[in-house]
Amino acid sequence: SMVFFLSDGKKAFIKAGILTAIFWITGWMIPPLILMGLGLEPFIIESCAIQVLLIIIVMMPTTPGSAGITEGSTAALYSVLIGSPIIGVFVLLFRFITYHMGLIAGAIFQYRIFKSVASFSLDTIKKQK
Repeated sequence: SMVFFLSDGKKAFIKAGILTAIFWITGWMIPPLILMGLGLEPFIIESCAIQVLLIIIVMMPTTPGSAGITEGSTAALYSVLIGSPIIGVFVLLFRFITYHMGLIAGAIFQYRIFKSVASFSLDTIKKQK
Protein backbone atom coordinates (compact mmCIF):
# COMPACT_ATOMS: atom_id res chain seq x y z
CA SER A 1 0.00 0.00 0.00
CA MET A 2 1.01 3.65 -0.14
CA VAL A 3 1.85 3.61 3.58
CA PHE A 4 4.48 0.90 2.98
CA PHE A 5 5.92 2.73 -0.01
CA LEU A 6 6.17 6.03 1.82
CA SER A 7 7.64 4.57 5.01
CA ASP A 8 9.75 1.49 4.26
CA GLY A 9 9.79 1.19 0.51
CA LYS A 10 10.91 4.63 -0.67
CA LYS A 11 13.41 3.11 -3.08
CA ALA A 12 10.77 0.77 -4.49
CA PHE A 13 8.38 3.72 -4.80
CA ILE A 14 10.92 5.74 -6.75
CA LYS A 15 11.81 2.76 -8.96
CA ALA A 16 8.12 2.12 -9.65
CA GLY A 17 7.65 5.78 -10.57
CA ILE A 18 10.62 5.73 -12.94
CA LEU A 19 9.49 2.49 -14.59
CA THR A 20 5.97 3.87 -14.99
CA ALA A 21 7.34 7.02 -16.63
CA ILE A 22 9.46 4.92 -19.00
CA PHE A 23 6.41 2.79 -19.85
CA TRP A 24 4.28 5.81 -20.75
CA ILE A 25 7.06 7.62 -22.63
CA THR A 26 7.82 4.59 -24.80
CA GLY A 27 4.12 4.25 -25.59
CA TRP A 28 3.89 7.93 -26.50
CA MET A 29 6.93 7.65 -28.78
CA ILE A 30 5.30 5.09 -31.10
CA PRO A 31 3.42 7.65 -33.26
CA PRO A 32 6.47 9.92 -33.79
CA LEU A 33 8.52 6.87 -34.76
CA ILE A 34 5.84 5.80 -37.25
CA LEU A 35 5.77 9.33 -38.67
CA MET A 36 9.55 9.28 -39.04
CA GLY A 37 9.32 5.88 -40.73
CA LEU A 38 6.84 7.34 -43.21
CA GLY A 39 9.30 10.16 -43.96
CA LEU A 40 7.32 12.84 -42.13
CA GLU A 41 8.19 15.23 -39.32
CA PRO A 42 7.77 13.44 -35.95
CA PHE A 43 5.78 16.18 -34.13
CA ILE A 44 6.93 14.82 -30.75
CA ILE A 45 5.21 17.34 -28.44
CA GLU A 46 2.02 17.37 -30.49
CA SER A 47 1.97 13.57 -30.64
CA CYS A 48 2.29 13.32 -26.85
CA ALA A 49 -0.60 15.75 -26.44
CA ILE A 50 -2.70 13.75 -28.91
CA GLN A 51 -1.88 10.55 -27.03
CA VAL A 52 -3.17 12.07 -23.79
CA LEU A 53 -6.42 13.03 -25.55
CA LEU A 54 -6.72 9.57 -27.10
CA ILE A 55 -6.30 7.90 -23.71
CA ILE A 56 -9.09 10.06 -22.30
CA ILE A 57 -11.36 9.36 -25.29
CA VAL A 58 -10.73 5.60 -25.32
CA MET A 59 -11.32 5.22 -21.58
CA MET A 60 -14.84 6.63 -21.83
CA PRO A 61 -17.40 3.83 -21.61
CA THR A 62 -19.03 4.22 -25.03
CA THR A 63 -20.16 0.63 -25.51
CA PRO A 64 -22.18 -0.72 -27.22
CA GLY A 65 -21.24 0.60 -30.60
CA SER A 66 -17.80 1.91 -29.79
CA ALA A 67 -15.97 -0.11 -32.44
CA GLY A 68 -13.70 2.21 -34.37
CA ILE A 69 -13.66 5.01 -31.80
CA THR A 70 -9.89 4.72 -31.36
CA GLU A 71 -9.23 4.56 -35.09
CA GLY A 72 -11.58 7.44 -35.85
CA SER A 73 -10.19 9.58 -33.05
CA THR A 74 -6.63 8.85 -34.11
CA ALA A 75 -7.41 9.76 -37.71
CA ALA A 76 -9.24 12.94 -36.70
CA LEU A 77 -6.57 14.17 -34.29
CA TYR A 78 -3.56 13.32 -36.45
CA SER A 79 -5.15 14.66 -39.66
CA VAL A 80 -4.35 18.11 -38.30
CA LEU A 81 -0.63 17.24 -38.36
CA ILE A 82 -0.30 15.01 -41.41
CA GLY A 83 -1.97 15.00 -44.80
CA SER A 84 -5.09 13.02 -45.55
CA PRO A 85 -3.50 10.73 -48.19
CA ILE A 86 -1.22 9.09 -45.61
CA ILE A 87 -3.51 9.17 -42.55
CA GLY A 88 -4.98 5.73 -43.31
CA VAL A 89 -1.55 4.11 -43.49
CA PHE A 90 -0.56 5.86 -40.27
CA VAL A 91 -3.69 4.69 -38.41
CA LEU A 92 -3.25 1.09 -39.64
CA LEU A 93 0.39 1.01 -38.52
CA PHE A 94 -0.44 2.69 -35.20
CA ARG A 95 -3.22 0.23 -34.35
CA PHE A 96 -1.19 -2.77 -35.50
CA ILE A 97 1.75 -1.81 -33.28
CA THR A 98 -0.24 -0.69 -30.24
CA TYR A 99 -3.00 -3.31 -30.27
CA HIS A 100 -2.58 -6.22 -32.66
CA MET A 101 1.08 -6.95 -31.89
CA GLY A 102 0.09 -7.50 -28.26
CA LEU A 103 -2.67 -9.86 -29.31
CA ILE A 104 -0.31 -11.86 -31.51
CA ALA A 105 2.40 -12.06 -28.83
CA GLY A 106 -0.20 -13.01 -26.21
CA ALA A 107 -1.61 -15.75 -28.42
CA ILE A 108 1.85 -17.21 -28.99
CA PHE A 109 2.73 -17.22 -25.30
CA GLN A 110 -0.70 -18.52 -24.30
CA TYR A 111 -0.32 -21.42 -26.72
CA ARG A 112 3.13 -22.24 -25.33
CA ILE A 113 1.91 -22.04 -21.73
CA PHE A 114 -1.16 -24.21 -22.39
CA LYS A 115 0.99 -26.70 -24.27
CA SER A 116 3.46 -27.00 -21.38
CA VAL A 117 0.67 -27.26 -18.79
CA ALA A 118 -1.12 -29.91 -20.85
CA SER A 119 2.04 -31.99 -21.26
CA PHE A 120 2.81 -31.65 -17.54
CA SER A 121 -0.75 -32.73 -16.66
CA LEU A 122 -0.61 -35.72 -19.01
CA ASP A 123 2.75 -36.79 -17.55
CA THR A 124 1.33 -36.55 -14.03
CA ILE A 125 -1.71 -38.63 -14.98
CA LYS A 126 0.48 -41.30 -16.60
CA LYS A 127 2.70 -41.53 -13.49
CA GLN A 128 -0.32 -42.01 -11.21
CA LYS A 129 -1.53 -45.05 -13.17
